Amino acid sequence: MSETLRLLCVFAHPDDETFGLGPTLARYAAEGVETFLVCATRGERGWQGDPAENPGLEALGRLRADELHAAARAVESDLFAGLRGER
Repeated sequence: MSETLRLLCVFAHPDDETFGLGPTLARYAAEGVETFLVCATRGERGWQGDPAENPGLEALGRLRADELHAAARAVESDLFAGLRGER
């Protein structure tokens, strides 16, 4: 009996999957491993630029979520995300 291998990766922030394991996730997906990403936050508190140019929590959360979905598609992974970052 041949069972499909599955890989689940859990990350705290958007971009962690790209900078940490992006090539590894892409490789496993290309080899037929079902890959899944879980991202604990939407990244809305991750602004690194000029504070005056910060688009705000909602807009930045949407931008980071869009980037995260694009990254998941690029490495052929299913994505589970959406919690708000709290401080």
